[in-house]
Amino acid sequence: MTSDPLILVVDDEVRFRANMLRLLGLSGLRALAAADGREALSIVDSLPVDVLLLDMKMPGMNGAEVMAELAKRPARPEVIFLSGHASLDLPLDAACQGACDYLIKPCTMDVLLAKIESAMERRRARRTGLGRPGPGT
Repeated sequence: MTSDPLILVVDDEVRFRANMLRLLGLSGLRALAAADGREALSIVDSLPVDVLLLDMKMPGMNGAEVMAELAKRPARPEVIFLSGHASLDLPLDAACQGACDYLIKPCTMDVLLAKIESAMERRRARRTGLGRPGPGT
């Protein structure tokens, strides 16, 4: 990784969150976790989160609802949707909701780290005005 981004893992599965935090930490990344959408929004409002790894299906507030709330904020993190349910609609849904990417769980750390790096490049481009503005920017 070329920078020290702050990653927020948002998933209702305790074991998945714990594993992701451990693996991201072993990869040299700063990472936090949230158990649901409301907690994630609270963290985004209080810390400079760069990339959100956001579960699509969670009880209460799902990934789409979190994205709708993020779109109302002046500076939102890049979002990579995660789903344990393979669907042909997932890429289209993710793009329509403003996510920069999507992954099907489980995925390899190499793939995840490449997606995070790509998200950080988009974020840097957006901040410097070189990138195309996305939803909520």
